Amino acid sequence: MLGFSVSNGVEIKGRFANEMRETMKRVRSGRLNKADKAALRFQQEEGEVELVRG
Repeated sequence: MLGFSVSNGVEIKGRFANEMRETMKRVRSGRLNKADKAALRFQQEEGEVELVRG
């Protein structure tokens, strides 16, 4: 897992880092938005897997 805090003395900057920090704040507080909830549903879906041996 990528570290996005400054506890190691190096702050990761950029749009992706900011988005991850905001997402982690929402997860910790339990205040997920629609996009967070949709992402969780997608991750929890069980898809069909077909193994093909060649």
